[in-house]
Amino acid sequence: MQYYPGVAPSAVDLNWLQNELRRISEALERGGDSVRLIATTVAPGKPTEGEIRVADGTNWDPGRGHGTYIYRNGKWNLIEAGFNNDIRSLEFFLGE
Repeated sequence: MQYYPGVAPSAVDLNWLQNELRRISEALERGGDSVRLIATTVAPGKPTEGEIRVADGTNWDPGRGHGTYIYRNGKWNLIEAGFNNDIRSLEFFLGE
């Protein structure tokens, strides 16, 4: 999904606003075939259940180094490659 805002007019212009909202709507409808996650260097202040982040593993290491984590049940869990070759990760991935 890509949307780049246009330059806002200096005065209120309802036609411009309507056009921008239409462009946003079209970008959301088109979606995309990928999502880009940028490595986080600082632990999020107030993570929410289901939040997904990539930890840089140096400045922010939630426990297992660099990787993709999901926040579930009050802690960050590594989810890279679906599971991490151990039964606990597989059970977590399957929701058990």
